Amino acid sequence: MTLFGLVWGTVAVILLLTFGNGLYKVSLKSAHGLGEGICIMWGSRTSIPYEGLPRGRYIPLRETQIPVLKQQIPYIKWISPEYGERVEIRVGKEAYQSRLSAVYPEFQLLRNIIPVAGGRFINAIDQKFRRRVVFIGNQVEKDLFGDEKGLGKRIQINGSPFKIIGVLKEKIQSSNYNGRDSRRIIIPASTYTAIYGEQDLNNLVFKAHE
Repeated sequence: MTLFGLVWGTVAVILLLTFGNGLYKVSLKSAHGLGEGICIMWGSRTSIPYEGLPRGRYIPLRETQIPVLKQQIPYIKWISPEYGERVEIRVGKEAYQSRLSAVYPEFQLLRNIIPVAGGRFINAIDQKFRRRVVFIGNQVEKDLFGDEKGLGKRIQINGSPFKIIGVLKEKIQSSNYNGRDSRRIIIPASTYTAIYGEQDLNNLVFKAHE
């Protein structure tokens, strides 16, 4: 009985350590789905008066603030604005609701976004020329096209035509701030502002040098 107790105790400890280590690795991988070491900034309201102005004033984030931030904070490695809203996607006569994000190419590095083979994320050329291209989540592709591939096909976003240039490679994501990446679509920030004329950002995403 003593020998059995020693053996069972040793096995139990090994099993618990193995389970704990496996759970830690899965949790770590899931957390990395959102991005590694990133910061997310939202506009907010002031909590104190300032030079005669009352407290409670809303301070929005603007894309024009990004060059200033990069100049004044040299520790920033990557930074991207993020515009966003719910939009209607149409493929033929079929309609579908999704979350749209409009960002810079750096967003891919910040958020650990990997395209499936043959596709790509938005790039600097798309941003410069305000191209109507879109990167879609893997769940969006499945909902829109079923077993078919969405890469290279055209969709309408709120009535405007866009070409699908990439599809998200499926990833584990345990946290988010406005929906899973698998269910969102992404276009260049410049394209978004050209179509909608929006100035206020939903948020900024950035990362410091290590």
